[in-house]
Amino acid sequence: MSLKTKILLLVILPLLFLSGFIAVVGMQVGRGFAAEQQRILTTVLNDPELHDVRADVGDSLRQATHKVQRAFRYILILLALTILAIMLLVWWVNLHESRLADRHLRELVHNFIRLQVEERRRFAHALHDGINQLIGAAKFRVELASRQLAKGKGDYQDSLGKAQETLVECMGEVRRISHGLRPGLLDEMGLEAAIKRLLEAFAGRTGIQIDQQLRIDQAAMPDDAAIMLYRVLQEALTNIERHANACHVEVQLRQEKHEAMLAISDDGQGFAPEHLPPGKGIGLQNMRERMELLDGSFQLESATGHGTRIHAQLPLSTPE
Repeated sequence: MSLKTKILLLVILPLLFLSGFIAVVGMQVGRGFAAEQQRILTTVLNDPELHDVRADVGDSLRQATHKVQRAFRYILILLALTILAIMLLVWWVNLHESRLADRHLRELVHNFIRLQVEERRRFAHALHDGINQLIGAAKFRVELASRQLAKGKGDYQDSLGKAQETLVECMGEVRRISHGLRPGLLDEMGLEAAIKRLLEAFAGRTGIQIDQQLRIDQAAMPDDAAIMLYRVLQEALTNIERHANACHVEVQLRQEKHEAMLAISDDGQGFAPEHLPPGKGIGLQNMRERMELLDGSFQLESATGHGTRIHAQLPLSTPE
């Protein structure tokens, strides 16, 4: 049940109670008036001195009884209309929230497809600009060595050595691309080791001091959650390296029984999230969408001159 529905029910329930109270009071008043009417009529009928006004009193009492009954019917109709209006209002709110949820789900699926397309495009570019060129260079060196060998030249060994170096570089590029698609350390050593290796490489590359607090139970960490948390941390570190101008970064990853919480903060220059120009903040959007894919939450706090803090929270399902 959503927060809006709960608030609506807090308004509806007192109205229902009030309407019921009015109906009950009306019934009690009607019963009391009927008893009083019977008492007065009995007195009039038994008093000889009031025999002449007996008919007038009877008519007046009957008219009063009719008015009370009519008022009571109006109260019941009003109560029924109130209940109907409340039911329609609740139905409308639920329908509105359902449409919002459907729209959010469609946007989430669309963004997920966009993420996949972007990752495939980067992968294709890496294959074309990196692997393909390295393989082409190695092929050229091998062909050159073959021609040199056919002509009896002794420098073919130099060409083969350069071809070997190019192939070694190509192997490193393949490992880099494979790590970008899925870090091998996640499968080999688990999330904690993969994060430590990522942080060590970041600190060695940038010179930024890192304080880390990791508390992870790898056996209870689902595979999809581990990948998402690693990617969010990886994206956050990339943003810090490119834009933050930070000297110190703090990373905290705490795993509870049913959720994992990742906090990343830096002492960099910060920024105003609400003033990001169009087309900027794609990395932040990617992190948010990655968390939402697994029903997680993503919060960003930043201000110019006061650094940036990211807090991601992810529910964990027990692996079967």
